[in-house]
Amino acid sequence: MLRVLRQISVAKVNAQVLRGITKYSQCMGVIFFRLKENKICTKTNWLKCLSVIHRLMNLCVFASTYAPYIVNDRVSITKLLHGIRFLVGVFSSLWIIKLQIFNDMDIIKFVQRFIELFGNVKSACIRRRIGFGGKKECCLILLNVCGMIHEIVYRLPMIRKFVLTYGTFAYLWCNTYIIVGTNMFLHINLLAYISFGIMFAELNYYFNTELMPQLYQLQASSDRKKLRRKLKKCLDLYGEIFRLKTSFDELFLIPLFFAIIYKTSVSCLVAYSLVIHLKFRSIWLSIMIVKHILDLLLLTSSIQNAMAEFSMIRWINFEASHEDFQDLLDSFSAFLSLQQFRARILGLFDVSNKFFILYVYGLLCWLVFIMQYAEHLGNTGKYGF
Repeated sequence: MLRVLRQISVAKVNAQVLRGITKYSQCMGVIFFRLKENKICTKTNWLKCLSVIHRLMNLCVFASTYAPYIVNDRVSITKLLHGIRFLVGVFSSLWIIKLQIFNDMDIIKFVQRFIELFGNVKSACIRRRIGFGGKKECCLILLNVCGMIHEIVYRLPMIRKFVLTYGTFAYLWCNTYIIVGTNMFLHINLLAYISFGIMFAELNYYFNTELMPQLYQLQASSDRKKLRRKLKKCLDLYGEIFRLKTSFDELFLIPLFFAIIYKTSVSCLVAYSLVIHLKFRSIWLSIMIVKHILDLLLLTSSIQNAMAEFSMIRWINFEASHEDFQDLLDSFSAFLSLQQFRARILGLFDVSNKFFILYVYGLLCWLVFIMQYAEHLGNTGKYGF
């Protein structure tokens, strides 16, 4: 058994899992394109129209069933949190529809550029692993898949409280459909920054082990032209990855902000119900809180890893290289000094490990607050999550 596991390629496993995530996203109406065997991204009009109509129908059911509940909630704190959750869910659904109708070609071009760039990086580097990433990326992706599964099954313990009718099933499905669409922006950003980190890691390894030794030991003039082409191609790939990341942020960074707000409101609601009504006697709700914390941890880890890989190239001593290539290296050094690789949302904050620590600290403060609130008021309020 262990011998078989050693022979399994982690990169191939990652690629197959990503293929499954793509199919899952198509079923949930987020992805409206498909990838052929020749790796050309094609737009599927019937899938886009079906997903837009389906999402509008689910949004109407979600709004018509959730809004009256929020209005009738008598607890001000939970009413506010439910209101935030409702508004973010509606906004995320409308943003998905907006992307599918008005930005469909932008997304198609982005996916095509990403596939071509990923292939160019793989072909340029000497580590030609077939697949996607290594063990670290596999761990992040599999944990992310566990979070996706939880988003589908998290209401199963609550089903016993409902009388299963067509109306109840429609309510549960529409609610789950909107939730999955909202959280999908976080998953998309996670996988995108994992990809950026992989490409930067491949280029860094190629630059350090292949190009830099040749720059220090260069002698023949014929080798200089060949090496200059390699160096220029490598440095151009760095710039293309950064420009691709900028295009990605324009499409998906704002909905990521609302996905984080959604996770914050849901975590506060779950913590309120766990403390006030269940007195910490629900393992399922505790798992939900851990799941939301883990989702944010995975996101910040992938972003932090991509930032670290991008900053590693700054530590290379370009001045010790051959003078024939100094113009290329000087322009690249200027590019590195002017650009910052980070996920900054609306100019307010960076999504990083520091942000994750602040998030956990705020959640702990909220738990302490509602524990004191429960001790002061007793077990009051209506369970409404």
